[in-house]
Amino acid sequence: MKKFYWYIICGGKLYLPQGKVPCADQCPCTPEHGTIVFGLGIIDGIPARAVACNSISEDLVPLRDAFELLPEKLYKPALAAAEKVAWDLNSQHCPVCGGRMDPAGFSSKRCCSCGKQQFTVIAPAAIVLIKHKHKALLVRAKTFKGSHYGLVAGFVELGESVEQCAIREAYEEAGLKIKNLKYFGSQIWPYPNSLMIGFTAEAVNTNISLIDSELVDAQFFSIDNLPELPRKDSLARKLIDAWILEETTAREEQAAAKLAAEQAAQGPSFSDLDAFKAAAIFNK
Repeated sequence: MKKFYWYIICGGKLYLPQGKVPCADQCPCTPEHGTIVFGLGIIDGIPARAVACNSISEDLVPLRDAFELLPEKLYKPALAAAEKVAWDLNSQHCPVCGGRMDPAGFSSKRCCSCGKQQFTVIAPAAIVLIKHKHKALLVRAKTFKGSHYGLVAGFVELGESVEQCAIREAYEEAGLKIKNLKYFGSQIWPYPNSLMIGFTAEAVNTNISLIDSELVDAQFFSIDNLPELPRKDSLARKLIDAWILEETTAREEQAAAKLAAEQAAQGPSFSDLDAFKAAAIFNK
């Protein structure tokens, strides 16, 4: 019989018996009544499905912890599964009349009473790595768990573009004006339904002011004195790692150029002179 990967979400956590995504012809649990069984694409030739189930009490793993247990090809669908299930559970009733919402396509529902159609809700957020010379701004928010530092970030407000959001957040959180804003990449962030959109930028001024009480610290760091960094599965970490690589490469290129200049200033080396002598003897 045809098998499926079953991404089972229970209370926002992922069901991982023995640390693995269940792969079977039937779902290991009974999906919650009135919920949707979502398709998640195909993984190595095996279709994947996402379901909500509240009858499981064991082998439940927080979504972020699943990153340590699953390979990337199995972890990324878990993010999509959590986001889809959360939307389904939070849209069971019509926001207009309170009637039952039934599936009406790939990413929408329709009220069985008044016909109101509701689409999936995604909350876009901007995150930006701000550079100044050979340093980058890293921040620590009150909401951070542990002792790591991250990047300036925030949700897009109504009537605002993602770029405007990044510029506003830089000023609101750290008192910095930025320029040369460049798109870096994006990432699903299902806590519960965000889409993180990453940028890099350059600081116009460097006088940090913690205007927004969300932050407890913000500093410009070089690659020589970095604090604890975010987890590798986050877009913040990908932005920081790309900047570290950029700085490391620049240093290596500068060192190579300096060495080449020093060697040129010293004139021909002994090995070069020996080669010249050998060539002269050969030509005789």
